[in-house]
Amino acid sequence: MNTSNATNTTPVVTSTFLPQFLVALSIGIFFGWQVFSASRQYFALMRVSDQQSVLVNQAAQTEAKIQSMMTDLLKLSATDADAKAIATKYRITYTPPRQPALPEQPAGGQNVPAKASPDKNAGKR
Repeated sequence: MNTSNATNTTPVVTSTFLPQFLVALSIGIFFGWQVFSASRQYFALMRVSDQQSVLVNQAAQTEAKIQSMMTDLLKLSATDADAKAIATKYRITYTPPRQPALPEQPAGGQNVPAKASPDKNAGKR
């Protein structure tokens, strides 16, 4: 056999480590960026929430002051004509807050059957 014309080829062994490593690295960077972005959004949301709670407290204080001023105006309108004119012009009235309705069921939403009253005449029929 003449082996001089035949080329001696050996299979090339290639490693898949580098492509797998690059894919894993890119996935890791992607998820890391997502976690970083989500944490930034979370802390920004917490700051906004704190700022809004301050504004809500200020609004509640302002509402209480205005409500106090209006009740004082209504009390004054009983004796002062100018205060009565202001109250009628802007239709200022006072309605006391409603009392919350009493719950029909006990706390926890459990249905408790009503106690049956003993019927005294049940056995005499």
